[in-house]
Amino acid sequence: MILSNDIIVSMKSAPPFLITRQAQDTIDAILELIGRYQTATAMIRPELLRHNRNRSVQASLSIEGNTLSLEDVSAIAAGVRPPSAQPREVVEVENALALYEQAASFNVYSADDLLRAHGLLMRGLIPQPGQFRLGGVGIHRGRQIVHVAPPAKRVPGLMRELFGFLKDGEAHWLVRSCAFHYEFEFIHPFADGNGRMGRFWQTLFLAAQRPILGSIPVETILKERQHEYYAVLGAADNAGDSSVFIEFMLRALRDTLVAALPRLSAKAAPEDRLRHASGILQVKWFDRREYMAQFADISPLTASRDLACGIAKTWLERQGDRRNARYRFCTVPAS
Repeated sequence: MILSNDIIVSMKSAPPFLITRQAQDTIDAILELIGRYQTATAMIRPELLRHNRNRSVQASLSIEGNTLSLEDVSAIAAGVRPPSAQPREVVEVENALALYEQAASFNVYSADDLLRAHGLLMRGLIPQPGQFRLGGVGIHRGRQIVHVAPPAKRVPGLMRELFGFLKDGEAHWLVRSCAFHYEFEFIHPFADGNGRMGRFWQTLFLAAQRPILGSIPVETILKERQHEYYAVLGAADNAGDSSVFIEFMLRALRDTLVAALPRLSAKAAPEDRLRHASGILQVKWFDRREYMAQFADISPLTASRDLACGIAKTWLERQGDRRNARYRFCTVPAS
C-alpha cells in the first residue's frame, strides 16, 4: 500500500517521550548556534556545500558497513571510480549522492516522496526499491536479535500516523525531528536502507525548518558516536519511549553546529569565546583545559582571564580553586 499526500493526518497522540531540562537547554543552545552559524556562513560557497554533502554520504554509508573513504566518495562524485572499490559499494555511493543532490525535490511530509527517495537510494541494490516491506524483519547485532519491527501489515498505518506527527505535532520542531528518526527506525518500514533513510529524512525535515541545517553533516558525528547511537536506540526500545534518543540526537546536532563554526582565536574578544564555548560546554562541568580545547591558540593565562570574565558577568559558576576549579555555564551568553 502506498500512502498519498491527501491521507496524511494528525496523530491522535504523540509518540511517547519526555523533554528533560537538559534537552531543553540543548534546544536553546542549538537555536543560538543556528543564528551564529547563519551569520558566519552568510555566503556559503558551493564547494563547501559539496564537501559537506560528501561527508554526509560517506559517514551515513559507513555506519551501514560501506568501507569507502571520504576521498573515494569525492572521487565518485567527480565521476572517477576508485580502482579498488567494490561495485556494490560504488553503487551505494552513487545512489546516495543522487539522493542528497535531489533533496530539494522532496516534500518532507509526503509518504509518496519517501517511497520515491527510497527507490533512488536503493535502486540496483534490492529487488523492490521504493516499496514498504512485505514481510517481518528483525535487527541483528552480531548473532543477537536486538529489535523485532512491527508486522508488515501495520507499516502503512504507522507511517501515516508518524507523518501526521511530523507535520502537526505540538512538540518543538527539533524534538519532532529526533522523535521521527527514532520512530522511523522502530517501525523499520523498508526491507533495507532504513538507517540511511531515517538519517536523511531527519536532515530533510530540519532543512525545511531552517535551510542552513541542510548544509551541516550531522552524520559525521553519528559515525564518530556509532556505538552510542546504537546503544540509545536500544535503550529507547527498552524504555518504551524515545527520550534518551532525543537527548542524544539533540547533542549531536549541537556538536555538529559547533564544529562547523569558525574556531575563534586569541584575537577574539573574551565574550565571543565564552559564547562559542557555551554551545558545547553549557550543560556540563568543565575545567580550564577543556575550555582551552575549544579554541585554536589561546594560552592558559588567556583562558583564565576568559573564565574570570564569565564569572564576573554571572555567565559561569565555579567550584573549587585554582587548578582544581571547575566551571559550568548557568546561562547562555546573549549575542
